[in-house]
Parts: sequence; C-alpha cells; structure tokens
Amino acid sequence: SKTKNMKKILFLILVTTLLISINAEAKIWRVNNTAGVTADATSLTILFDGINNLPSNPEAANGDTIHVEPSATQYNFPTINKQVVIIGNGYFLGGAGSNPGLQEKTGTSKIGGFRFASGSAGTRILGIQITANSDFASGYFGVVNITFEKCLITASPLSMVTTNSYTGISFRKCFITSSFSLSPASLNDFVMENCIMDVASGSTAITPTTGSNIVIRNNVFRTLNGFIDFNFSEAYVANNLVLTSRSHTYVNCNIKNNIFSFNQTGVTTGPLSVNGNNLVGQSVASVIVNSGTTDGKFQLAAGSPAIGGGVDISGFKPDCGAFGSSDLYKLSGIPGVPSIYSLTVPASVPLGSPTMNVTFSTRNNN
Repeated sequence: SKTKNMKKILFLILVTTLLISINAEAKIWRVNNTAGVTADATSLTILFDGINNLPSNPEAANGDTIHVEPSATQYNFPTINKQVVIIGNGYFLGGAGSNPGLQEKTGTSKIGGFRFASGSAGTRILGIQITANSDFASGYFGVVNITFEKCLITASPLSMVTTNSYTGISFRKCFITSSFSLSPASLNDFVMENCIMDVASGSTAITPTTGSNIVIRNNVFRTLNGFIDFNFSEAYVANNLVLTSRSHTYVNCNIKNNIFSFNQTGVTTGPLSVNGNNLVGQSVASVIVNSGTTDGKFQLAAGSPAIGGGVDISGFKPDCGAFGSSDLYKLSGIPGVPSIYSLTVPASVPLGSPTMNVTFSTRNNN
C-alpha cells in the first residue's frame, strides 16, 4: 500500500540521515612533525591533552582515525584516553632487508610507546613502529580491549601491573624483535595470532596467575640463544612454528599442530595430518625459506611440513606459521587502507605551461 511504502521510505531516510550524522562526527586527523609540512597536529600528545582549542591545539574524539605520517623524527609517547584508530605507514619499506614497491614513502611512523588510560578501550594501533615500552596508566586495568596490528615492535610490547587483571589484548600480524614478560594476576581474552617474533636472545614469558580464552595461534617464534616460555591456564597453542634451540614450559595448555626445532617434553608428537599432534626436531631450513627480506624469509619453504599442517577446520587444513590462516601476516605491516606505492612528479613546470603531469599508482590493501 502507499502508506506502507511511505513508511519504508521515511524509515530509510531516517537511517541514512543517522549514518551520515555518525560518519560526520568521526574525523580523520593528519599528524606530521616534519618541518614545512601542513598537518592537523605535529604530535599525538596534542590530540589527547584535554584541550579543545582548534586549530592550534586540536583534540581527538571517540571514533576518530589518526594517520601518523612517516618522519625522520620519532613522535612522543602519548597517553591515549579516547577510543581511536591510529594508522602508520608500515615498516621494512626501504634499505637492506626491505620489501620494495609497497609504499612511495619508505619512511616509518615511529612512536616511543603508548600509555593507555581510561576511555581508550577499543583502540587499535596499525602500521606503527613502536620503539619503546607501552603500558597502562596508573589505576587503569580490567577490560582494556587494545589491539596492536601490523606493527613493528622493537621494545617490550606491553607492561602490566602484576597484581591487576587485564582483559581483551590482541597482537595480530606484528613483527616483534624484543623479548618480554606478561605476568599479571589474571589475563583473559588474550590473542597473539599471525605474528613473527624474531629475538636474538633472552626469554619471553606470558605467565598470568590465572587466565582464560588465551589464544596463541599461527605465529613464528625464533630465538638464537634464548627460549620462549608459555605458562598459561587453559591456553590454546596451535599452528605455530617454534624455531628455537630450547625446550619450553607449557602449563595446562592445549597444544596442537605446532612445529618445533627442538624436542619438547609433554607434547603429543606425530604426523600433523592428525589434529593434536606436533612435529619436533625440525630444521629451520626445512620449514621456512630463511632468506630474502627481513620478514619475507619466514614464508614457508617448498615442501615444508607446515604446508597444510594446521588444525583441521571444517575439512580445511591451513598452513602453520604467520603466513597461514585466513588472516595471514602482511609483508611490511601494510595497513588495510588504500596507499600510493608509486609517484612521479616533474622537477619543474614547463615555461609558459599552466599545468604539469603527475603520475601516481595506488592500491587497496584490504
């Protein structure tokens, strides 16, 4: 009827207006501390200092997205007190061991760690090089819901107060070069998936007093002189490549379809065609290519036992390691947003010409 159709039209108009209103409230910020570059802010700290005095002292709001542009100068340690998305340029984009052709700007967005405070729950950090330890503000714990994704982490990833409880922390598709220890009173809904941890030496311990819903899946762990110590309550440890020279400690863990370079005690061994088995005593060269770019060398070698070696999911067996699963590691931590990977600009405009030709190439990285 006309009445019903009119109601439907009015409803669609109302929904559309509401979505436009919501989208209009969220802002995309440009942060750049390079001299001579015009941006919304020169530091992240300005966006969270509680002063809303545009444009000289802007303030971020819940739902905003912040693009931290690459710079030769590291950005200061910010205290995050809003639910935001912070996006950088990625890493390993230029120089030795890099993946060429992924970004026209080959610099990184370096930040000296983050402090998460009340109001930051739901924040996501993507494509950032984190050079110093991140932590939580005094008195902030419980349900924190913080995600690090596609980040290069060169310092201890996150400090926790040993007497507190933390829920909702994720490390996804990150490249980590520092050992660390997470030992709070309680750790819940903790996820480390599709990460590469390449540490020269030292030990890594994730040892909460109690824990639940802890998932360590499809990672690569490599240390030359140290070891990785997992000590969880009811942790699910699956599809990982543990390429270290030591045996490890697993307490109350469900350990399935992992590949170890060193013989392990307390794990079920056997062919990975059977869910729950693990392979031990595998050489690094037989598992990964172990040559090429800094992160590309962790891709699987031809004939690797990790190919199709993961836990069976509805008849499909994913690869083990960071490049396995449906949400695999992305070379150089390229964020899932459109990027310009090639740009050609003339050095000058021809005399008498009102225009110049600029050529650029872009891709969608979703």
